[in-house]
Order: sequence, then structure tokens, then C-alpha cells
Amino acid sequence: MAFCNKSLAEEASISKVDYAQCNQYGENSPTCPDNSTGSSLFFVGQVYEGNVGAYNNQGEEIASMDNVTFTIMDEKQIYTCDSPLDGILGISHSVGNMVVSTPTLDFDASSLWSEYCKKPDLGIGFESIGSCALGNLSQVTLPSPLEAALSQGVESGYNKAEAFGLYLDYAATIGSTEDTIVPSLGAYFGGDLALNNDFYNGGNVQTSKQVTNNCQGITDPLEWYQLAFNTIRVPSLNFTYDTTELCQVCSNCYTDSGNSMIQLPLPEEYCSSLPTNPDELKALGSLYIDLDGADGGNVTLELPLLWVKEQSALLGHVECTGLSGNFVLGLPISQYYYLAFEMANKTVTFVNLTLSDETENFIDGPELGGAASTSAGYLLYQAFTTGILVAASCIYLVQ
Repeated sequence: MAFCNKSLAEEASISKVDYAQCNQYGENSPTCPDNSTGSSLFFVGQVYEGNVGAYNNQGEEIASMDNVTFTIMDEKQIYTCDSPLDGILGISHSVGNMVVSTPTLDFDASSLWSEYCKKPDLGIGFESIGSCALGNLSQVTLPSPLEAALSQGVESGYNKAEAFGLYLDYAATIGSTEDTIVPSLGAYFGGDLALNNDFYNGGNVQTSKQVTNNCQGITDPLEWYQLAFNTIRVPSLNFTYDTTELCQVCSNCYTDSGNSMIQLPLPEEYCSSLPTNPDELKALGSLYIDLDGADGGNVTLELPLLWVKEQSALLGHVECTGLSGNFVLGLPISQYYYLAFEMANKTVTFVNLTLSDETENFIDGPELGGAASTSAGYLLYQAFTTGILVAASCIYLVQ
């Protein structure tokens, strides 16, 4: 958990701890004039400890956690920080919550970011290219607030399932003339509710198993909800690509609700070669993704090609990453599936959603892209899927 607003360090009753954090996103992507490559997305900051409360949109506290560790960013170049209460609420296992041990409480966390060059043309205000430079500082894993809360719920007997679920209404505000967040935009379910709600109970439940891979001699501890993807298929085009070998490599194939894209390990020309005529795309049917089920069977996910084309060509939310690229089911998968993550059982469940007429009309508009260019609903969806954490505006540090 990381907050963007540095002034929070002065406004709340919190205390520094002798840790700092540097997180960078993406490796070897932007290039400096000298051809060195690094990351353009990052944050660095001091780690604090304090009490955190979560509130609903009516201002009512719905949960609280005491003595939670979190970062307040000193320097940042990341799209999750558009307003003062924005930030990152990680939902990975504790192993994803890595920090470094600092020699003193006055340590300058900004020194952890090693800038290679400035390049003003990166877009959306991003100018720095570099990487995290931890030097001789030792790394430490801190408890994940979400994992700890779910575990405590089971230990206390309040819940039986150490699980959480995510739902996003793709077209919650289609037709709205005001850029406002409505209650149906998204929902988080924790504990038993993750496996017992209208979305979970209303569709076909398919549960996949997480996998561990050997990463340079270390068994990867599932921080990315890695899955065993087997194939990508488009029956109408007689196309099948076997991804089994790709997914045996560490951190190649996983789900990530914080990723604004679905990344498919296909040649880039595949995304661009799909027809642009909506009727032709509808006639071609769907793209299918097959993966290993938790019960030894198979799980099959279906994504209409019309939607895939809209998401890739118009919205940039589906990307072909090449045959050796990552296979990632990012947040757009929630258009068609409710996702439930059982952290204790190491499974990810996909439940197909019944789409509203409004959502169907949004997808199947008279032209490719439907109402995407004008609707307030699309603007909100775009904000949600580019990493702006809507829920973060309802999380505060408790005085």
C-alpha cells in the first residue's frame, strides 16, 4: 500500500520505520539517447506505520487495520497519482511487499532511484528513465495488509475462506451526462463473501490452479497469481497457439488486476490483422484461452473477437507481445468475468458475467467502438483500467 500525497506524513498520527521502498514497473523499455534502457514508471518513498481505515462513499467506516506498514511516495512517476488521495493498493501475497532496511530514520529514500537520463518526450509528463539502485541495503518482506486481514478473518473464525473477489461494471455510467462514480462501478468482496455473492452465484464457475516455477533456483512463491495457460485458439480462423512451454518460465503467465491491459503472446501483426468490420468480426466469433483447472480438468475463457479488436485497435487495452512475450490477464478481463482469488488454496476462479443490455450495446455499437468515444462510462472505465485506483479515494490514515 502506497500513498502519493507527501503531506500525509505530517497530517496523520503515524511514525517512520527504518525501511524505504523503490518500485519500478516494466524493465528495459524506454531508451535514453545513449541507447541505455530502463524504466519510466516508478515510485520511491519512506515506509511508515499507523492505523488505516477504509470508508464507503457515504463516509462510513467499514473496516480498520491497526499498525499497518505503508509507503508515502517521496518521488514518483506513475499514472496512479492524479489526485491527492490516489495511490496503490496491492492485492498480492506478502512477497510482493519488498522494502529495504535503512541505516537511519533520516535516510533519503529518493536516493534509491538511479536516473539514467531525462527524456521529455515520454508523454503524460514522464521525463525520467532509470532503475532502482538498492546498493548494499538488505531487502525485507513486510506483511501484505490484505493477506494479513484475510488470514486474521479465518483465524478468528469470522470467515472460512481466505479469499477476495473483484467486480467491475464496464458500462456502469453509459449515457450519464456527469462524470460521477456510481455504486455499481465496482465492488470488492472479502472472505466468505468472495465466494458467495450475486456475481459468483450467477454464472458458470471455473477454478484454475496457481503454479510455481523455478526462478533462478528459487521456487517462485506465487506473488503474481501465475496460471498454467495451455493454448490460445480462434476456431473460425483455424488458429491454435500452444503456450505451455512459455508458461513454464517464471513470471510469464499470470493475472494482474493492476495491469490495464490483456497481453497475448502473439505476433504484433495478429492484433492488427483482424478485420475492422463489426459484422465480420461478430461472424468470426470468439478467441478462447485454455488453462489448467484446479480439479485436473480444463478452464476455458471466451472473448469475442469484436471486443478484442475494439480493445486493441481503439482503446489500447489488448496487446500482442510476441511469441516470447508475457501472457497477462489484466483488468479488462473483468468485462466478461468476475474473479475470485483464494490465497490459501492458491486458486483463481473465473465466473462468466451476464452482461446488461447497456453493456452489450456499448460493445456492439453501429461502428467499431460503439459509444466509446463519447460516453462518460468509457471515461470512467479508462480511468479505472489505466491504474487510477478509484477505491483509494476511500482509504484514509486514521488520526
